[in-house]
Amino acid sequence: MNLIKSIAAISLCSLSFSSLADPTVSTNAFITAGISFTDSKVSYAGTGQDPKASDVSKMAVQFTFDPDMGLPITFTTQLLAKGRKGWSVEAEWAFLAYEASDNLTIKAGKILAPYFMISQSIDVGITYPWGVAPEEIYGTANIPFSSIAGMDITYTGDIGDYEYSMSLYTGENTFTVPAAGLTVDVELVGGVGFVFELTNDYGMLRYSIHDMNFKDNIGTVTGGGFPSTSNGKVLFTTYGAKLELDNILVMSEYANRGLAQSVFPTSKAWYITMAYRINQYLPQITYSEVKTSGSPLDQSQSSITAGLEVTTSASTRLNFDIIRISPDNGSAGVFDTFPVGLGGLPVDDTTKISASFSMVF
Repeated sequence: MNLIKSIAAISLCSLSFSSLADPTVSTNAFITAGISFTDSKVSYAGTGQDPKASDVSKMAVQFTFDPDMGLPITFTTQLLAKGRKGWSVEAEWAFLAYEASDNLTIKAGKILAPYFMISQSIDVGITYPWGVAPEEIYGTANIPFSSIAGMDITYTGDIGDYEYSMSLYTGENTFTVPAAGLTVDVELVGGVGFVFELTNDYGMLRYSIHDMNFKDNIGTVTGGGFPSTSNGKVLFTTYGAKLELDNILVMSEYANRGLAQSVFPTSKAWYITMAYRINQYLPQITYSEVKTSGSPLDQSQSSITAGLEVTTSASTRLNFDIIRISPDNGSAGVFDTFPVGLGGLPVDDTTKISASFSMVF
């Protein structure tokens, strides 16, 4: 029923905007549909032994409105429904953008948090090679939200054959963290960050740094063993690189999450993907790893993914992934349980299988 309501809500919004009959309103949409399952008795990041569509399936409609008032101002909103969130419709984006010059853009409202190389398109399945992005970096156990309410200032330019962009942002958010099978309420009190990207015809280099303060209620949720609330601090840095040369694709990203005054762990996570295109087929292999410290909530694990992307048209993709997850000894990884030392269920090496179809239109 939630899925039916989501489709109805998105369709109604689409009709409402279309009824304006204004050529300055542009509409885009995307959808990913698929299934995934594991061979583990303990669910892994919400995925269990029974095949379900909720892990990988999502859909969205995006509208951009240009009031044509003689000012370079546009309004963009994206309505997104995810299976992982019960198919409830949320405004993932809702911001005003002001192009102060050809090089300078200012956004204000609900904007995407620019933490990773694929942050701007993490829900659009055809924009990256995997069916399921590496959980160790892009999963909610690392950064459990994708947008913030705030402001972003971006400057772009050219250096020879290279294009660069520099962004400063600030924002806040209230969200829930899926920690060890629990749901913890967290308030991002304030965050600031800087992003630098350098791109050319062959790939990208990227660096970002983010300083955030938050409050959580993990002690209230667990019923003991932790403080009822904590006022934490996070310094989050990422380094990313992407190379596309002829038929070869290599992607890698490293993320360092340093926490203070929090029961959540400090983590160092990274992955590398290597792929080779053969006509419409892109076979690939990905190794990913996260190591945590400074907390009894140990989430250390590694995984190897063998995947295949099939380009079925310019706007559609098929993805098949087989993921082998190996939690460290005594660690809960990103399984939905506490470590054994805290009374959680033991977890073993697990295989996850995923198949999905993605389309933009």
